Amino acid sequence: MSGMSPYASVELTMPADLHPKITQFFGPGKPMGRMIDAWWLGLCIGVKHGEQRKRSDEVRKFADGTIFASDDWRLVHLELLAVAEKGEVILAQPREVIRLASSYADYGLEWVAERCLGANEPILALLSAIEVPPA
Repeated sequence: MSGMSPYASVELTMPADLHPKITQFFGPGKPMGRMIDAWWLGLCIGVKHGEQRKRSDEVRKFADGTIFASDDWRLVHLELLAVAEKGEVILAQPREVIRLASSYADYGLEWVAERCLGANEPILALLSAIEVPPA
């Protein structure tokens, strides 16, 4: 066995219309440090809301699956989501696991962009919009 992740060659993308909006919110002094963090936040928001966005034909690649080598816990979460939605058979199709996650992430990224664009303090706008469950 080579040890190479079946996700290594899978491209991570987001809708081309959202890419320039989301790139405004990552980097030093901004709400998100890396593009994968923005995508992951979008994924979490999409799952929390139970909403997916239909995949656009026009997408922009921002990373490939090798990024999961440094954050392998993310793959566990992605696979658990996929199994919950589609059953274990989906695990044999890494591109489908990512496609499913991306549909949730796309919804969440649009949600993030709507709340952050035009805000004087995007991080505060984002934090105020995210509901925190009662303790």
